[in-house]
Amino acid sequence: LLTWILNNLGFIPLDRDSTDTSAMRIVLRLLRSGQAIGISPEGTRSPDGEMLPFTDGATKLALHAKVPILPVAVHGTRELMPPGTYGFKPGRAYIKVGKLFDLSDAYGKPMTPELLKENTAILEAKVSELYEDIRQRPLQ
Repeated sequence: LLTWILNNLGFIPLDRDSTDTSAMRIVLRLLRSGQAIGISPEGTRSPDGEMLPFTDGATKLALHAKVPILPVAVHGTRELMPPGTYGFKPGRAYIKVGKLFDLSDAYGKPMTPELLKENTAILEAKVSELYEDIRQRPLQ
């Protein structure tokens, strides 16, 4: 059932341990055509519900496609679908959407590890702030 739902939502599976770039090419094409996509910059679900360090994939894609990033924090999903499970449990998740993160100052610059690290750290700080806000005040 979950596979059917994800496929019908346009889910693009990505093997984090693979060097296959076909999913990345699909995502870049979607971004360049104006489509919005959702990416978990942590790369996986956290075992304890706390934020994990971000990978640079979302930043790299946004810079390649020359699009902004909309930071979004989600809290409570660990209880709805704990790591290692594939079914949903009843409960609530809370979502907070931030302001667009404009990366245009970095367009045209060489895509160095430092550039990716710097912009990924900014994105992580923005999402962390949103996450802490909903964690402390989920219903406001």
